[in-house]
Amino acid sequence: MMTFSTIQITSSYLTWMLLAINRWSIFHWSNAYDIGCLYPEKMLEPFAARAKIIGFTGVYSGDDNDNDSGLETPVAIHQGQAFSLCDVNCLAHHDSHSLNAITMDRPTIFVPDFGHNSWSRMMCIAQCYSILFEKEGNSEALETIIDTWKLDIKSSVEPIIIDNFLDNYMAIETYVKSLDYDPLVIGRLVVHEINLYFKDDGWNMDGSKRYDPISQTVTSCTANCIPYRDTYGYFPRNHPGLTTVTEQNKYNVTEIDNSIYWQPLMEDNGRGYMSRQEHVAPHIGFHAQYLLGNNSSQQNVKQLPDPQYDYYAESLLVIERLTDSASDKMKWDKISFYDKKFLVRLLLQESMKNQFHDDYTFEDEILFNHGIGAAEYDAVLHAWREKVHHDLVRPTTVIQRWGQDEITTFNGNRKKPAVETIHASDMHAFIRVMPHSEYPSGSSCICTVYQEFVDAFTEQRFEENTRLQDMYWGYGGIDFGCNEMSLLDPSRADFLGCKQGGFSITNMEHLARDCAESRLWGGMHFTASVPAGQELCKGLGNLGLQRINTIRSGSTFGSSYSKKKGRPHCNTTNPPTGPPTLSSHLPCSQTKKNTLDSILYDCQEEKNFTTDFNLQTSSDSPMKSNDDTSEISRGRQTIVAVNIMLLTTFSFIVNWC
Repeated sequence: MMTFSTIQITSSYLTWMLLAINRWSIFHWSNAYDIGCLYPEKMLEPFAARAKIIGFTGVYSGDDNDNDSGLETPVAIHQGQAFSLCDVNCLAHHDSHSLNAITMDRPTIFVPDFGHNSWSRMMCIAQCYSILFEKEGNSEALETIIDTWKLDIKSSVEPIIIDNFLDNYMAIETYVKSLDYDPLVIGRLVVHEINLYFKDDGWNMDGSKRYDPISQTVTSCTANCIPYRDTYGYFPRNHPGLTTVTEQNKYNVTEIDNSIYWQPLMEDNGRGYMSRQEHVAPHIGFHAQYLLGNNSSQQNVKQLPDPQYDYYAESLLVIERLTDSASDKMKWDKISFYDKKFLVRLLLQESMKNQFHDDYTFEDEILFNHGIGAAEYDAVLHAWREKVHHDLVRPTTVIQRWGQDEITTFNGNRKKPAVETIHASDMHAFIRVMPHSEYPSGSSCICTVYQEFVDAFTEQRFEENTRLQDMYWGYGGIDFGCNEMSLLDPSRADFLGCKQGGFSITNMEHLARDCAESRLWGGMHFTASVPAGQELCKGLGNLGLQRINTIRSGSTFGSSYSKKKGRPHCNTTNPPTGPPTLSSHLPCSQTKKNTLDSILYDCQEEKNFTTDFNLQTSSDSPMKSNDDTSEISRGRQTIVAVNIMLLTTFSFIVNWC
């Protein structure tokens, strides 16, 4: 008679055997899909598909100066990072070397060689983007992709991925394997990991946390939660009504009466509703996770000196710059363009393809956008930390303190700019002044990063001293989406620069300089804020390049698409014979409830698995040839037989005892 300890040892051994055999089977006898058959005929090639689909994102809704419903800069950049993670993690799962950008390690699930191509990666990306769309409430994007491209994307992640991601990842491996590494399933796996990561990255994206001023601690939000709500405890010290402006002190901006600090500006919707600004995301520089270098601990974050402004002299410079801008059409266009960082990013993305089209691959674009996005992301965290630390007042507030003083400058009419004599209290910057403090300039910081990264990327990827150059924004150049009704609202063509003459940009140095100075031309900043932002973010672009080199991990990416290549062809020699079967899974009627159920599944899990499987497959799933399919089926049947044998053996031992 066997002892109880012997039974335990035997049970452990058989458990190990079952796990090993099933795990091994995940990487054998899988159907190698034909990407030429799988990729929808109506779906654009990867470059064009990604460009088209990206126009739907809430990140690119922007702010058009007349409608304050657009995303604020840090929020847009944070959400843009989610889409960038779709790109690079779909790449990692469809490659043999590159790393997961969240874990910075190899993915546990990676597609065999037959999926190492740009087309599979684009299908994965489309599915990942689509669930982010749905999360934003952008169901129109989802419907358009399905209807236009006939791509069978889903609006949510299936339960088997959600329920097993943290505790039973092998069940997901088995599931993905059973669906022959369908790129759309991989896309849903990727987006689920992204959503989990964003729940705890310090941005408070879901508003689940809030700062309690009574206890002075961060607490949970129980109802009516506000996305990106402050968890730092910021409060404006120069709130209207807390200080009194008189004829004697209106030119004096000092720390004594708190007039030196940022003041929430008045905004209105043009229909009688007025409100005061809240400082956007003041917590992110202190609580969010940094991506680059050793800054995750925030020990190496730079600190800027106090600018020691002469506020009266600086305000006169602001008035003078606004006067010049009001009569310079080119400056109008540049102020508006550089204020919308997503337009700058689109210009760079499309210009890279135009200049290097013969050798520039889809995988180059994925890494380029992730690297510049990661550098931009850290730049925002650096800038916001310093903005909150210094907490300095905007030019609009300082000049409006002068009351009935007459000034000759920009009239404040953003649709019909002109130079007029107005009261100082009616002064406005050339565009909406964003709801955050003045020093340093976030734009000069971000555009410094753009220049540094792009120059480093082009020199590394192409020949030495190669630079991105001769860019043109607007009509006749890069006018992304201007004539595509399915991409962007044509009524916003002026906002995009489509109907304007446009302007040329010689190189990245030119772009960074104009981007930074446009903040002075528009009256949003005092002088020292611009070089301070540039100094703060030096080096981040190079760190962005280091990040994508690490993620690439020496990979050659298999079959990479470039503009000079055509679409893959569907091999019709052995046409699809139907969807894969679930023959590798035992029906509940053939199993007996025992201690190994958790290793295999229970009946309810099988029901969910089968239902989800049927939802994700279609009658025209591309498969291997009939001979290959027969071999796969025999292999799966062998695995099932071994599982049955081991379970039967264990049952016999238990009964014998």
